[in-house]
Amino acid sequence: MNYWSYLGKTLKPHRHRVILAMISSLALMLIGLSGPLLIALLIDVVVGRGRYDLLAPVMIAFLLVEAITLAVRVLNNYLLVLLGQRLVFDIRLDLYRRVQRLSCAYLC
Repeated sequence: MNYWSYLGKTLKPHRHRVILAMISSLALMLIGLSGPLLIALLIDVVVGRGRYDLLAPVMIAFLLVEAITLAVRVLNNYLLVLLGQRLVFDIRLDLYRRVQRLSCAYLC
């Protein structure tokens, strides 16, 4: 069995966690793009055009984006750590089972 087929076999029971981790990573990346857009809005519209009445809503939106980013980052880290620990456990268990099947003559 080569590396890629073993990796696929090991990841198969955890495919839902892998998909969730990928979705949360993608969401984190997309949410990260909204910060610079809000800063551009702040500079171009609020300061550039003198629309200081929009300063409070833009700042509240910026704080909300940061709070959402924090929540998604915590979820992403949790999913990745959980997935990594489960994969390490499965690999160790597979190794243990293989060693247990070996004969004593082979091990001595």
